[in-house]
Amino acid sequence: YKPKKDYRKFPADSLMQKGVRELIRSERTLYIDITKQKYQAQHIIGASDLIISGFGSSAGFEAVTGGVKNVFYAANERYNSDTFMINKLPRFCAYGYKRLEEYTDYWLNQCGESVFRDFQEQYIKKHIDSYCDGRALDRLEDILKEKETIDNKGNCLKEQALKV
Repeated sequence: YKPKKDYRKFPADSLMQKGVRELIRSERTLYIDITKQKYQAQHIIGASDLIISGFGSSAGFEAVTGGVKNVFYAANERYNSDTFMINKLPRFCAYGYKRLEEYTDYWLNQCGESVFRDFQEQYIKKHIDSYCDGRALDRLEDILKEKETIDNKGNCLKEQALKV
């Protein structure tokens, strides 16, 4: 659980506080207090069986491209439209709590690794990350370093030409 707002700021008797406290008490839920900055999101994702993320969030894409099952969740139908490509992926976007329960059960209890790999192959690799190996940032860093090297070589050549 990664809150955008500290749940303790809500009134003690509010549904928000009660719900979050219940989640924290659950043995299968990990609560991360982002004010402590002790854990990085990718480490939590990597240790998880399933990530439930806000609709379209980067954490959800990081999870599924890194080999961790994900469900994008929205409590209402606000984003439930064909204009969002991810709505076309099966059991990927849950609108409402009932659908969230259904998709969570599917990904955790009914879907084996081979089915998840097929899902990645058919949808995620095709539209989001063709590797799905959790190393996208490493590849980007390599490209940026290569670009930096090329730029530095170009600058050196310019400097040498000016000296002549």
